[in-house]
Amino acid sequence: MSDQNDMIRLPGSAFPAIVGAIPVGGRVADRIIDVSIWLRRRPSAKPLPDVETADFKPLTHKDFAEGWGASKEDAEHVLQYLKGVDDRIKQLPDTPSSPMLARRLVTVRGPLGAFARAFDATVQAVRLSDGRIVLERTGTIAVPKSLQGVVLSVFGLDTRPIGSPVRTPVADKAMLVSAEALPTPPQIAELYEFPKPPDTTKGEVIALMHFGGGYDEAHTTKYFDDLGVQHPTLVDVPVLTGGNSPGSIYDKEVTLDIEVAGSVAEEATLVNYFAPHDENGWMNAISTVVQDMENCPSVMSISWGAAELGKSNTLIWTADGMQFMSEQFADAAELGITVLAAAGNHGSDCKMGYWKAHVNYPASDPNVLACGGTMIADFANKPNEEIAWEFGGGGISDVYPVPAYQNADDLPMSRNTMGKARGVPDIAGYASPGYLFWIGYPEVLQGTSLVAPLYAAAVARRNKKVGSRAGFLHPTLYANSALFRDIDDPVSNSTSNEFNGAPGYYGRTGWDARTGLGVLEPGA
Repeated sequence: MSDQNDMIRLPGSAFPAIVGAIPVGGRVADRIIDVSIWLRRRPSAKPLPDVETADFKPLTHKDFAEGWGASKEDAEHVLQYLKGVDDRIKQLPDTPSSPMLARRLVTVRGPLGAFARAFDATVQAVRLSDGRIVLERTGTIAVPKSLQGVVLSVFGLDTRPIGSPVRTPVADKAMLVSAEALPTPPQIAELYEFPKPPDTTKGEVIALMHFGGGYDEAHTTKYFDDLGVQHPTLVDVPVLTGGNSPGSIYDKEVTLDIEVAGSVAEEATLVNYFAPHDENGWMNAISTVVQDMENCPSVMSISWGAAELGKSNTLIWTADGMQFMSEQFADAAELGITVLAAAGNHGSDCKMGYWKAHVNYPASDPNVLACGGTMIADFANKPNEEIAWEFGGGGISDVYPVPAYQNADDLPMSRNTMGKARGVPDIAGYASPGYLFWIGYPEVLQGTSLVAPLYAAAVARRNKKVGSRAGFLHPTLYANSALFRDIDDPVSNSTSNEFNGAPGYYGRTGWDARTGLGVLEPGA
């Protein structure tokens, strides 16, 4: 192993201590864990094609891997270094659904203590306030000078939970119409005039991201039967130690994603990627979807997230983690994959609780279609009377500048910096008072978690109808206001999404930080 004087620290890898966590003691050095090393693109890589040019055509997975993946030599260099630290460190098998070089992640398994030595990391086991025991890595990691510029970061030495589902059970019965009067996802698809393939959406593949929980196929079968829709094909892809594991608080999120997407994109294939609920799980799950040469999804739906620059006990991203995911989302555009994410259910606060406006990541990523929320109080009688949902996430990014497709003149000033930056959301859809789901029993759930899989299904329907991948949709959507029904009404424009003391943003004519461009009506 290299001497510490020969090590280079990676400032973007910093994790703070978890507030309120209690060290549990005991020896953790021999615990076997999975670690992923993020590699640079191969040195010979040319600039990636511009996805916004008129003649752009999606790359194949093979061409992408050979032109813009990591090099075999870099991967072997890293593995040789780790073997020199501890020969118990072994590379996990390469598979068609998660090719190492294309994903630029070398994922290995071995003793925690060996990895802590290899990357000069400070790690301990701690107990969270909810009783879970996780690994807490504090400070930054380091790599040997021989790997400087080759290894961009390392994930897996910290297993604190990252992100949370953005769905909310309906508890306020006073504001809830009877469940019988609630719309179904197919009815909302009809209201929004989603594209209609000549038959069904059979052959299209939608990726659904899950970081805990699971589903019972008997429950989803009953739901689709009750709606009278043709069933989707369900495929499960385990990522690292993840898997379909019903019996947790996250089952509702998993099930609602399947039931919304599957009821609108009839006979589509829904691939459920189950990953651990930590940073390494996120990095591996996102990159597996993007480079999955076995299932080849054309749409990715993410109903999880956390504030960009959060400072809560656990729901926090490292700068390196966000950078890795951002590059993966850009790679998704190159492969013709449309990525959608829920914008959040806690207004401008994003569960942070310290008087500052936030937006959710990954929804705020410029390569992700951020999905905000609307409310239809009386769907049975007034379905077009749609207003901004009171708790919908949205605002101005603290991380990303204004992207080319967004006009800075159309964006409000950030409530934090008084400057212009990436605006969230891009589009909005029905989020409240929600749908009646079957999760072994009937329950009404609401939130922007309903919107991401709904529009993912719309994209899949469009892809089947047109016969090609939509890919990176932002420039097309922002250049065609006729595709939208603006949410421009006195209620939305006179209220903001301020929440829990955080300053909020108001609705207005045109793009706003509550409902974006409005409700997407591709049939318009």
